Amino acid sequence: MAAISSMSRKAVSFLKRLFAAPPDPSRDEERLYRSAAVVLTMAWLMYLLYVFVYAFWGVWPLVISGSFSVLILTLMIFLSRQQHHNLTAWMGILLTAVTNTLVMIFIGWGLGAQYNVITVSMLNVINPWYERRFVIGMNAFLALLYVGWYYFSIIFPPLYTVPPLQLAFFNIINIAMTFVVVGAITMSHLAETDRANKANEDLLNNVLPKSSASRLKKTESTIADGFQNASILFADLAGFTPVSQKLTPDELVEMLDALFSRFDELVDQYGLEKIKTIGDEYMAASGIPIPRDDHAQALADFALAMRDSLAEYSAANDVDLQMRIGINSG
Repeated sequence: MAAISSMSRKAVSFLKRLFAAPPDPSRDEERLYRSAAVVLTMAWLMYLLYVFVYAFWGVWPLVISGSFSVLILTLMIFLSRQQHHNLTAWMGILLTAVTNTLVMIFIGWGLGAQYNVITVSMLNVINPWYERRFVIGMNAFLALLYVGWYYFSIIFPPLYTVPPLQLAFFNIINIAMTFVVVGAITMSHLAETDRANKANEDLLNNVLPKSSASRLKKTESTIADGFQNASILFADLAGFTPVSQKLTPDELVEMLDALFSRFDELVDQYGLEKIKTIGDEYMAASGIPIPRDDHAQALADFALAMRDSLAEYSAANDVDLQMRIGINSG
């Protein structure tokens, strides 16, 4: 028993290494791995299920081809994790073409196996490594296959007869699985798109004033405004280098984020405009982009509030932080 348990652990460990994604994948890789994992895992399970179904129906040619398909899908999962994206795609397309053609010959259209071309086509579309010509060509090939299978099933009767109710049951299963997989891929893709859009928006808001970022997103290519009277504030942490040397990178980023989040709230409170942050430096303005007569007074009040907020943070976190603040009006 101990030997069997040890072998089982080694087998599990080997499979984890075999199918593990590469370390530190990019966002595109991470998105593709999720989508491929859904499709390939579901396909692997379905092909394995159908090996037993074909055996139950006595369709032995499909039992043999289905067994080979399970092995090929296992290899495709491994290749996908090893970043052999184009090879995995070609294997998936060829596997779809061969296995579905065999299904049309031996069982016919009624099984619903042809619907899996939809998920294969969708994976081609969202794959960031595929050229547009490749995607268009492969999806056109899949569309032609689909049409060919349809007319083949009309002209030629299947070589094996399967009970109609059982065939209808698995047809419904195949349709449902197609909707589930397409829905999962779509939701994953939309979530990733939303995340990327939010990251881009946050980057614009951090680099540019909110009003300028908003105008830039509305396709204004050049933004240049003049203001007769405004005030600008520059602030940085005094003695920041010695303090930063005592902190880990994560702690340093966390500290600056906490401080600048406090200052951002004060910017909104006093109706000012945050310009940018660089390292431990903070820059804000008053009187732009909306002119105001009390621009200097508002910015001075903000500077005092920054000082008090920094003192509160220092006391709460047992650190000694000081800030240099300069204001210019004109």
